[in-house]
Formats: sequence, structure tokens, C-alpha cells
Amino acid sequence: MKKTLFAALCAVATGCGGGSSFDPNSVKFSYSASSPVAAYSPESYAVAAGQTGLSDAQPLTQTTDPVEADARANSVVTLGDTMASECMDGTGTGMTTTLMAKAAQIASARKVVALGLNGAVPAAFDASCITVIPGKITYNHCSETSTVTSTDGTTETITASIDGSVTRTVAVGTASASWDISVRATMTTSDPMRIDVTNHYTGGLQLTATTLAGNSRSDVTLDASAQGMNVSAAYSTLADYDLDFATGPFCVTGGTLELRRVWSKRPTGATATDLPNQAVLFTWNGCGNVTAAWGTPQ
Repeated sequence: MKKTLFAALCAVATGCGGGSSFDPNSVKFSYSASSPVAAYSPESYAVAAGQTGLSDAQPLTQTTDPVEADARANSVVTLGDTMASECMDGTGTGMTTTLMAKAAQIASARKVVALGLNGAVPAAFDASCITVIPGKITYNHCSETSTVTSTDGTTETITASIDGSVTRTVAVGTASASWDISVRATMTTSDPMRIDVTNHYTGGLQLTATTLAGNSRSDVTLDASAQGMNVSAAYSTLADYDLDFATGPFCVTGGTLELRRVWSKRPTGATATDLPNQAVLFTWNGCGNVTAAWGTPQ
């Protein structure tokens, strides 16, 4: 089964190994006219995911319960990836992106990214790998390994590790947060096959009682090998936030969110048509009133 999956990966990429390089920030987009986001569309699912993730940013401004802020911070750090997986993974990126996204989720799903003044230590890790000082949490190669055996007898081992730090500064009614986190997931099987995925998260947010501004970026790299074949690929997901929101309940009421996915290394033979650079600009004109404009690389 794993070999079939790897073969499909190579088939979609129409080749293995090699690639081309880009500076993600150098890729600019021109946007089409905005259209209302239709119900049950990929854009609507991205908006819903964004609404949930952005609501998790709200507790970052409070000081009464930093543990609550810690528990919710993971969805803020990974928000760009979450939204892109809803509206971009099915629009031409195919098996390659899907496999990378799944492997990245294996790592980020560990829920180890914390944020706050006295963050909780994830139960899966030895507390000695985490250093906590007021306003900053540092992870020093925290890791977790799990092994499962499928019904066909194939053994699959997944190791996830995390390094980096997250900081938060809070004043009355305002907060700023920044992060630089590297998460790595390695999967090996008894077939044998090996997939290495690294996701480097960086970014920062500034919040008030009613506004959120900032940016986030994740850089994903994939190296996979099986049956004497190799696949290497990399892409970045970038998000820029400039939003107004209301509380009780939380709802985005105005502003924009630009989401971009840019390939910095495509597998050999894969073209921009097979694995396109993509961008979408969401604009809020009131609670629940959202338009989207898709971008075309300049």
C-alpha cells in the first residue's frame, strides 16, 4: 500500500528528484474581481477555519488565565496552513501537496506549541526539553515516537520533534505574539519507505480588543525515498492579516486576509500547471459577509 502511494506521488509529479527554486516573497499576484464566498465552497471552508483560528487569538490579550492562551496558541501559529488546506490542496496541487500536508499535520497535531507566561508542558514530552521564563517558552528537541502495524503486516514508525520558541507580551487590552518553531516528522516503514517532512513556522501578531494584524509563514520541505526512487519538494504558505472583529460571540467584521502558497522546489517534471503558485484575498464587509478574489502570478 505504501509503495503504491509513493508511485502515485511520483506519477503526479511526472518525475522524481530535482526541482527549481524561488524566493516565496518575490512571487507577486494580481487579483481578479472579488466575488461573494458561496456556501459549501472551498473558500467557505477556509473562511470557517480562519474564523475558528482567529477566535483562538482573542485569549492572547488576557492575563488572568495564561493557560487558556497557551492551549489555544497552536491554531494561531498554524492558521495559514489550516486555511490553505481547505481551499488550495484540491486545486491542482494533487498528491504531492496532500502527502506533504498530511505528514506536516502528523507533527503539528502534537499540540506542543504553547504561548504565554507559564505554559503547560505537553504530556508526551519530558519536561526537561522545555524552558519556561516569563513571556517565553523554548523547546529544545522535544520528540515523540509511535509505531503501528497495519493489517498487511507493514510496520510504520513516526517520529515528531520540535525546536524553537514562542513569546508573548501583554499590556492592558493589547498583546503581541511572535514565534519561530521548527517541527519535523519522519515516517519509516518496513517496506521500506522513508518520508521526512520539516515545517518551519515563523510570524507575529499584534492584537487589541477589536483588531488583529500581522503575518505568518510556514516553509515545508519533503524528502521521500522508496524502491530506489527519490522525491524532493518544498513550498511556503504565507498569510497577512489586517482584520477587525467583534466579541460575544467572536466574529470578523472587516479587513482583509491574504493567503499565498508558493512552490520553491517542484519535483522534476512538475510544471506550474501541475503544481501552481496560488493566492486568494479574503475581504470582510461585516460579520459573515465575505468576498474572495483569486490571484494570478505576475
